[in-house]
Amino acid sequence: IGKSLHIVDDRGLTKKPSGSRIRGLLPRQGLLLLDDLKGSRILVLGVAYKPGSSDCRESPAIDVIDLLLEAQADVSYHDPFAEGIEVRGKNFKSRPLTSATLARADLVAIMTAHKSIDYRRVLAQSRLIFDARNATGALRSPRLFRL
Repeated sequence: IGKSLHIVDDRGLTKKPSGSRIRGLLPRQGLLLLDDLKGSRILVLGVAYKPGSSDCRESPAIDVIDLLLEAQADVSYHDPFAEGIEVRGKNFKSRPLTSATLARADLVAIMTAHKSIDYRRVLAQSRLIFDARNATGALRSPRLFRL
């Protein structure tokens, strides 16, 4: 997709997988910085504060979406429990997690590890995945990066 991933952990250590301009921040989970985000299609999986909940108060995913919007990314989300959210005065509705939704995204950022999401399918149908919650467990792919 022409972007590269840099992950910075809470100790300031950087992992730099090859090939992109991604170098952005995911608050409280670590850093995923996206350079030249304008127009990048980012799908956030999970916006609730914790798995199995619809409560988005103090959710790090909301902070992430705020930063992505500030960088002019094209942001959407899927959460099986949180039907709608408001960020920066903009209302968002949870999108169905279809093959088309996954294929459209330049990056899928897993922010809440809901057990009802088929992460094997997400991995198979996405271009690049950042898992901030180890939701993908033992799954492996060169397109998957974990915090």
